[in-house]
Amino acid sequence: MEATTQAFDAARLREGPRASNTDPAPVFIVGMPRSGTTLTEQILDSHAEAYGAGERQALAPSFRALGGGWETPAAARRVARLGTPALDAEAERYLATLHVLAPDKRRIIDKMPGNFRLLGFAALLLPGARVIYCERDPRDIGPSIYAREVHTVSRWQVRRPINADGIGRWREYAEPLAPLIAELQAGGVPLDPPA
Repeated sequence: MEATTQAFDAARLREGPRASNTDPAPVFIVGMPRSGTTLTEQILDSHAEAYGAGERQALAPSFRALGGGWETPAAARRVARLGTPALDAEAERYLATLHVLAPDKRRIIDKMPGNFRLLGFAALLLPGARVIYCERDPRDIGPSIYAREVHTVSRWQVRRPINADGIGRWREYAEPLAPLIAELQAGGVPLDPPA
């Protein structure tokens, strides 16, 4: 992650070469598990001009194809040094496979959780793409993950109306969540003081 952050820093993203396409179809939804990514995709998918493609495994293979392997520091540096022709060629391939999913839609949504690692690369490959970042209090994410068995990710919650039931729910579990909260604080995660 550190190498990726350095390779795709603000200067590289602002001043370096990128693919020349401006296709606005790709939409990436990222966020922690149980932060609202599935609900966000469902809301967008209900729009007549959008298609929720689920968790696509497409961005990482594009990175690997250009970087010469897995997401290593060397691969990140290699990809960050690429010029427009190489990025254009991979973007054309990526977009062709994307549009096959829903040729009549203006936006195609990918909510693969691991895409957060590749957002710098996505900015170079797909300059017209949009990113939606879902954020939820991590203290609420903890009990949400362990609250009940879910056979498919967020299956039950997308059938319910939008509600605030999960906000502040962590307070009921403050004692068993104490180690999680301590780690979040030690990691510098900003947390609102308990109400």
